[in-house]
Amino acid sequence: MTGLMTWALALLLAAPAPRTATAEAPTPAQVAEARDLYRAGGQAYAQGRYETAIELFEQARARVKRAPILFSLAQAYRLQYFVDGEADRLERAVALYRAYLAAVPDGGRQDHATQHLATLTPILDRLQREAAGEQQRARIIVSSPQDEAVALLDPQAEPVALPATFSVEAGTYEITVRAAGFAPASQRTQAVAGGVASLSFDLTPLPASLTVQAPTGARIAVDGSVLGEAPLPGPVTVPAGPHTVAVLARGRDAFVAPVELGRGEAATVQATLETSRQRVLAWITLGLGAALSAGAVTAGVLAWDREGDADDLAARYDTAGLSVAEVRAYNRALADRDAFNDAALGLGLAGGLTLAAGLGLYLFDEPEAPRPLVLPGGVGMAGRF
Repeated sequence: MTGLMTWALALLLAAPAPRTATAEAPTPAQVAEARDLYRAGGQAYAQGRYETAIELFEQARARVKRAPILFSLAQAYRLQYFVDGEADRLERAVALYRAYLAAVPDGGRQDHATQHLATLTPILDRLQREAAGEQQRARIIVSSPQDEAVALLDPQAEPVALPATFSVEAGTYEITVRAAGFAPASQRTQAVAGGVASLSFDLTPLPASLTVQAPTGARIAVDGSVLGEAPLPGPVTVPAGPHTVAVLARGRDAFVAPVELGRGEAATVQATLETSRQRVLAWITLGLGAALSAGAVTAGVLAWDREGDADDLAARYDTAGLSVAEVRAYNRALADRDAFNDAALGLGLAGGLTLAAGLGLYLFDEPEAPRPLVLPGGVGMAGRF
């Protein structure tokens, strides 16, 4: 049950019944019946079934004459008037608000009753004047579930807050309804003298616009769906609400940002990509592999040079023989050649493997696609009766 009904039910049970010379105090059974009827009426009221609420409130008032029931009845009659446009509903609501103010001159819901009277009394006076006139007029009732919606009877007319009732001459009218964040809508209706036309507008929310700025070639995803590579042709149209923007590029850490957009709102996300740790490790590994490979080449050149020295000594031995010192130099050259060859082979193998590892780290440095983020909260309804 709503706060209004809870408040009124508490007063209904706590306040004593007024005594008059001709009225007797209600019995406990009548109070219990009134309480149940009033609670059921509050439930119907909260569900928007105002005619049912009126009947239940009237039954409760027949058993217990207390002020909170007057206010609740007035509320139900007022809202039912905006549903069906029947003038007797409006007249009854005005009378009940006045009766409530007479019963509760101070405190209670006096401010609300006064405000409703200030709004409804001019409408009732106008309807009564029109009813008394010779020419019958038509009425157009316009409503919309969107908050702060306004209606225009024609393009030059002043917008009127909804729900609203227009008293017009018979004819054809095009009603336009607008609300911030929604696409405007129009309906054409035929107003018949003495008749009532009821129009309801459920407006379409405007989409939001999202621009993602990212390094050229980076993949851009919104809510887990890849849209393409940067730069995109233009802004992305998305529904209003929370979204997750992700920008992915090889060798870069994934950029993930939550963004919440209102209806019709345009926003820009600037993605900054940082070099990944794997890419840094790849460059280090490639550099080490290159250094090892360079060492292998150097060792190979030294081995070739020492082999050349050994060949020169061998040629001299064939023609003139070698001294003891030259034999020792020949053997030392061959030993150096073998050592440098072994070093070249080892450094070459290590350099090749290191380069392959660095190349693998470089080529397979793909960021992991993040899961979509969910923002807390969101768009919800408020202000229920």
